[in-house]
Amino acid sequence: MIHTLSTLLLFIALAFIAGNNLAACVGTVSGSGMLKQRTASLFGASGFLIGLLIQGSQMRKITTLLLPGASQGMLDIVLASTIMIFFIAYIIRTPVPLTMALTGGALGIAVALHLHYDASYVNSIIFMWFLSPILAISASFAAVKLISASRPRSIWRRVSIYKTLLFVVSFLSAYVLGANTMGTVLAFAGFSTINIIAAAIAIFAGSLFLSSGSLRRISQEMYAMRYSSAFSTLSISVILVEVATLFGIPLSNTQAVASSVFGAGITQRHRYLSLRPFLLIVLGWIVASSASFAITYLIR
Repeated sequence: MIHTLSTLLLFIALAFIAGNNLAACVGTVSGSGMLKQRTASLFGASGFLIGLLIQGSQMRKITTLLLPGASQGMLDIVLASTIMIFFIAYIIRTPVPLTMALTGGALGIAVALHLHYDASYVNSIIFMWFLSPILAISASFAAVKLISASRPRSIWRRVSIYKTLLFVVSFLSAYVLGANTMGTVLAFAGFSTINIIAAAIAIFAGSLFLSSGSLRRISQEMYAMRYSSAFSTLSISVILVEVATLFGIPLSNTQAVASSVFGAGITQRHRYLSLRPFLLIVLGWIVASSASFAITYLIR
């Protein structure tokens, strides 16, 4: 019964992660017409799954170091509370990073049950959460400035090169999200054969049936960006999330992308830049981890 519940929670979480994050990964290649919407969905889903299968197991650290000796029932409580927070945020249209909610929930149970969790690992996670937005904003700002200052001999050749690079980096963006975020979810449910199969089905189901609205909307917004800006923001977010994955640290792809977009946006001197969307995302980061910690601490 416990294993069935874990698989069900895994399926729900990954389906909605795929549906909600697909557009941020492949929105540019869809909006530019390089791929049709359905093809872009399959393209992104393939990236999710390949990342999960190749590097997802590196995210086991979050359960082994934060919840040593925890039962599957405890892990399911964390997963269930995170899904609940995710649904509430979805209803009120506030972006919530699932990785942060999972980490907060795991820490809540660890503290409540006085488990001997690895404090240095927790410090590394917190450090990365604060460092990554700073790095993303700074790197994106510098990259866009540098690219804008260069004068190509052929505009059309540069556009063609950026289209190719965007195609590659879009796939990599999906790959690192699959490895980090989806790998973190699978770490809580367990890396069993049945769970991996359920994860694959959930990824493609979410990408194909839960992403159409956001893919249309966000693809238009991302396509409105210059190719150079879109390439810079995606590339920087890919690098940050991949580095975090190598160390087994959960890092929100939303956090990295949003920070990179903000960094690219402030290079536009004559363009009005609204801080409200970015501040809402930051608020979501704080609320997600804090609320999840409180819930699991109380219902442990």
